[in-house]
Amino acid sequence: MAMVVYDEESNKTMKNLHKQVIVSKIGDFSIKLKQSFQENGVSGCLWPSSAILSQYLHLNPTLVENKTVIELGAGTGLAGIICSKLGGSTIITDHEDHISVARENCKLNDISDCCCLALNWGSNTQEFILKHDIGHPDVIIGSDLCYIEDSFHLLLETLLSLSSAHTLIIFCNAVRYHKNKKFREMAQEYFRIKVIQTEVDFNKTSVELIELKKIQNYS
Repeated sequence: MAMVVYDEESNKTMKNLHKQVIVSKIGDFSIKLKQSFQENGVSGCLWPSSAILSQYLHLNPTLVENKTVIELGAGTGLAGIICSKLGGSTIITDHEDHISVARENCKLNDISDCCCLALNWGSNTQEFILKHDIGHPDVIIGSDLCYIEDSFHLLLETLLSLSSAHTLIIFCNAVRYHKNKKFREMAQEYFRIKVIQTEVDFNKTSVELIELKKIQNYS
């Protein structure tokens, strides 16, 4: 298990939510990110969970190298951009009202070999799959997706539609204990869940990395 640590750059992301452009250092990559707090609220900013997920992928590049990857709820698109730089064939997705932030950041970092697509979770997923002719990806990633409890069933519906029994799902979430517990309780009916590691950020907030694999019966 690779150790992921919060460096000074990760701390700065929490202090500079209102900066229009920041630079996130992930391993040997320096990623420029446009933030849009005023237009997109919290979804338009870089949060520690996204940086930690990106660091984890950078330390474990074979997870995404030469793999098909879909990022859900991408926000700034940092993790998806890192996957692309590590050799993944990457689709970055977010709600139609927020995907423009990730699109701009792909352009800002000269990422031309991944695409940014609007995806609203739930029943829209099947339409999304048909429209874009998307097969089951090798990997699905996401950060801070277990935030709004009312959306958990939509997230699970989307995961069930997108994944196969061979798809590796990697989430990094700030630990909001009752919310994380509720999501895992809902998800364990359909997925095998493994906690990879838990870290603590500079504000003493735990961040949890988990893996999910679909149970064969639901493939």
